[in-house]
Amino acid sequence: MRAIVHTVSTPPKGATYDALDLQIEINIPFVPTSGTGLKVTPSGDILTCDQVMWDINEPDLIRIFMKEPDDLPSLAWMLEEGWKSDLPNPIL
Repeated sequence: MRAIVHTVSTPPKGATYDALDLQIEINIPFVPTSGTGLKVTPSGDILTCDQVMWDINEPDLIRIFMKEPDDLPSLAWMLEEGWKSDLPNPIL
């Protein structure tokens, strides 16, 4: 099943907020539940699911929202791992 995983990283330089939302699209063979640990990139950490959402308007997609980690990973590292930001060109 197609899934978009949502998490956060450190913000880009000069940002006035504490964290930046990031997403990555994956194929997952099951629907995780709250508390499930997922490793969504080859060298990434195991992230813990907080919420899972399915929308009837997008029946082939689930959205997985991860718990915020204690230590936010760097934006540069997350982008290298394949995560995407809504910002067109974040300043690292």
